[in-house]
Amino acid sequence: MSPFDTAALSGEAALVARDLADYDRAVAYAERAITLREAHRVRSLASNRITLVDVHARRADWDAVVHHGADLLTISPALGSVRVMRRMAALGHRLRQRCDHPPRREFAARLDDFTRTRSLLLADLIPQRGEGTET
Repeated sequence: MSPFDTAALSGEAALVARDLADYDRAVAYAERAITLREAHRVRSLASNRITLVDVHARRADWDAVVHHGADLLTISPALGSVRVMRRMAALGHRLRQRCDHPPRREFAARLDDFTRTRSLLLADLIPQRGEGTET
């Protein structure tokens, strides 16, 4: 089990602020979580980056989505987290809903390719819906 630290608290606060549609605060908490997160905590770092990109998408800040999304696509190839891959797939779905912004459309396609490739690598770990638990 991972320790609960200031970075984890900031990440959770970002999710709460996002759910309350307090997007400015959510961005601040997510950015703080990313800054505080140690590089070897890859899953937590990826999760916080997903949150940051998701918040920017919810407030329709497409340039920030593309900018921070590029960081998201640099996560370690060694990350074997089904939960992160599912969150990335959900983010890609959100971004494809209205692809009238060309850079966003390009990023959504890159995210889809990234997620598809990672999902193939994790195929043995991903339980079918209703089976097992997420990691």
